[in-house]
Amino acid sequence: MWTRRQSSSDCECELPTGCGRHLGQSAAWWRAGSTLVVGCALFLSPAGANARGTDQASGTRATANEFKIACSRSFEESQRLRNNSQYIAASEEVLKCADPKCGEALFDECTKIYGELQTATPSVVFAARDGAGNELTGVSVSIDGQPTADPLDGKPVRVDPGSHQFSFSSAGYDVIEQTLLIRAGEQYRPINATMQQTAVAGAPPSVATPAPASSGRSRRGAPLASYVLGGIGVVGLGTFVAFRVLGASQFEDLERNCKPNCTASEVDNVRQKYLISDIALGVGAAAAVAAVTVYLVSSAERSPRVSLQLSPSPHALGAHVGGTF
Repeated sequence: MWTRRQSSSDCECELPTGCGRHLGQSAAWWRAGSTLVVGCALFLSPAGANARGTDQASGTRATANEFKIACSRSFEESQRLRNNSQYIAASEEVLKCADPKCGEALFDECTKIYGELQTATPSVVFAARDGAGNELTGVSVSIDGQPTADPLDGKPVRVDPGSHQFSFSSAGYDVIEQTLLIRAGEQYRPINATMQQTAVAGAPPSVATPAPASSGRSRRGAPLASYVLGGIGVVGLGTFVAFRVLGASQFEDLERNCKPNCTASEVDNVRQKYLISDIALGVGAAAAVAAVTVYLVSSAERSPRVSLQLSPSPHALGAHVGGTF
């Protein structure tokens, strides 16, 4: 019979004993023996070793090419998600190609995009209180109908930019819903909810307790008298400026045209304008002081009474402000 021994280091083929005596036997024996000898020779030859090494190298190159193709697909998918404002999914996708095995150019670009997405992805911080202002912790929050991983814990939650519906729910409280627009790059935006206890069927309605009456003066606004006196003060100051400017202009004209031969009527006309400006200044200042005084001492229970009296004289106009506060 034919025998074949093969190990990691050699391959040996043996012809059957006395094969010289059986050369005339069936040609099938010779074909089988030739095939076995040729196979052993090819296995041990350098060409056979090179063929096996080539197959292994081809498999390695094929695996590397497939990995780079997957990197390119992750890069393209991350760009599509980013354009659709799906920043969270885009960050997860672009992280797959931020790998040095993807090639230097693609690695640098994906790393850059990942950093930009981390900066642009907004985050929100949830908080909930009851009607009395007490902090609530056992509150579940859902975003666009999808519950968050944990109840309120004070940690920021990353969301995609755009309009979102936030829902707060807790046992014994009514559900609170808010629709808000979250902007790209907005970090740690607080989203607060004030939750009211759920009304129990058959329970008597709650009666609001009136606030105790204040024993002191009630909070007040500016009284009407302050507005009136303030208006008089503004008018008086405006009149002062107008007549003072007009008198100064006429005085300069007299000095330039007729001094020292100006008529008495011309001089009296200039003096009159100066006098009116002085009176207007006094009235305006007195009215302004009175307006401030009325505001400071007036109360809601007692309205002040203020009077302004003007008393003309041959050479002046007197003003008297009086009232009860």
